[in-house]
Amino acid sequence: MNKKNKKNSLYKKISIIVLVLLLIGGVFAGLKNFNSQKAKTATLSIGPPKPITDKTGNGPISKSNSQAPTPSVSTSTSTSTTTTKTTPPTATSSKLIYPYGIFVSNHTPSLSSSGGYPNIETSNCNTTPGADCYIQFTQGSITKTLPTKTTDISGATYWSQWSLQSLGLTGGNWVITAVVTLNNQTLTRQDPNGDLVISL
Repeated sequence: MNKKNKKNSLYKKISIIVLVLLLIGGVFAGLKNFNSQKAKTATLSIGPPKPITDKTGNGPISKSNSQAPTPSVSTSTSTSTTTTKTTPPTATSSKLIYPYGIFVSNHTPSLSSSGGYPNIETSNCNTTPGADCYIQFTQGSITKTLPTKTTDISGATYWSQWSLQSLGLTGGNWVITAVVTLNNQTLTRQDPNGDLVISL
């Protein structure tokens, strides 16, 4: 074999080796690129989980909705008690009643102090509970009155142990009238037993 043929044969071997090396390098590069693309595809394909829809297809079912609701049990026990209160009629809800009662205890008293206490009187007036009441004594143009009082729960009010002199009553006849008022209403009644006749 001459030198020329040897040289050509060497070139061929080198060329084959280079081609093999290039092929091997290309295969490795291709595998590397393939693995990289595969990893990207796998990353893209793995996304957030798809929502689970109910059987009717109305929409996603959350964990909180998919579980059966837990019935709430109330441990508190409410006790209903009915209290009936007995209250007297009030001045705002009751009808005014004409006054009655013993307006004076003695219709023929005396201003003299002899014979005990003939000039001491006791009076009472009955009407609607909560109404205001006073008793007046009139002689001509002169009027004297006992202090106004409010009737109690039974509709009564009292003036105990008052004297003719303390009220300024003098001898003669005095017309006795009871006056009651309630909610802008006023009723009067003269004493059915007659006037107060005071002797000296």
